[in-house]
Amino acid sequence: MMDLKKFHEITEGIDFHLKKLESFTKSLQDIKLELIKANETNEKNIFYEMSKIKKDVTEIGNSLKKHGLPLSSEYEKTLEDVRDLIKNKNWPQAIDPELICDNDEKTKYRANGILDVLVCEPIINKKILDFGCGEGHIIPASKSRDAALILGYDIDESKYKFDSDNFTSNFKNVIERGPYDIIILHDVLDHATDISPGQILNQCKNVVSNDGRIYIRNHPWCARHGGHLYLNKNLSFLHLILDEFELMRVEGLQVEHNQKVTMPLETYRKWIAEAGLIIKHEMTLKTEVEDFFLNPSAIRERLNKHWVDSDSIKNFMEIDFVEYVLEKPKDISHQSIY
Repeated sequence: MMDLKKFHEITEGIDFHLKKLESFTKSLQDIKLELIKANETNEKNIFYEMSKIKKDVTEIGNSLKKHGLPLSSEYEKTLEDVRDLIKNKNWPQAIDPELICDNDEKTKYRANGILDVLVCEPIINKKILDFGCGEGHIIPASKSRDAALILGYDIDESKYKFDSDNFTSNFKNVIERGPYDIIILHDVLDHATDISPGQILNQCKNVVSNDGRIYIRNHPWCARHGGHLYLNKNLSFLHLILDEFELMRVEGLQVEHNQKVTMPLETYRKWIAEAGLIIKHEMTLKTEVEDFFLNPSAIRERLNKHWVDSDSIKNFMEIDFVEYVLEKPKDISHQSIY
């Protein structure tokens, strides 16, 4: 049998542990209360942040409406409408596939066409500069016509296909071999990158002979094929309807760098005046704009961001090319005819 002393020891031990357990339970209760309080505080913080975000989004939405910009839901809906129209077989082509220079024979024919139609003067014994020559197809075409000298200049020498003796990417070499009787700028000014179109024209003025001429064909951004997308997506004005990011997102297309000219004649005359050159001839080549782009639609809504009225849309979009013949002023009394 357990003696009384042993019983008291066990009883005291139990009391001790019960008190410890009571103390531990109190600590657990305190911890629980703190967790509840922290959770409530966190919920309040989350609610506050969510309310703030909701307020910011509302303010952004109101700002978009105030400035006439579409909300994201409206934007996505419009973009989806354009996507559907891209699949429409009635969308006019940017260019007749037969006219696309996709082989050497066609590019050779095009080079001779530039000399026949754009330059339209005999080049025998003339010194010629093809400024922005690209692959350089005008060089062999000029050689075959007995030009005294033909030099191709382009900042991107990786494009060039022919012998290096007739090509340079250094403008100092252009200066050293000048002056030139004929300078050709075919689809160059609208794609100027490192320097402005006016600066390019000024460079040409400095290396053209006193009696020489500068022959230009400009291809405005607002033209039906101004984005040069037709090799991958032969749809007229697609680059005006989708911006650079949308073209990549919707069609995986990269548009060529372009001076975003929406008023071609006014813009080109300004560039020419900046360089102090004289316009001897100006010719505009046009194609009528189809009703597909003029009738109310998601396409027409997007064209409205470039021009405010129907007449401007039609008048500027119908311009395919603008050709010029320029000369140096004979004396300071000469001014541009525009």
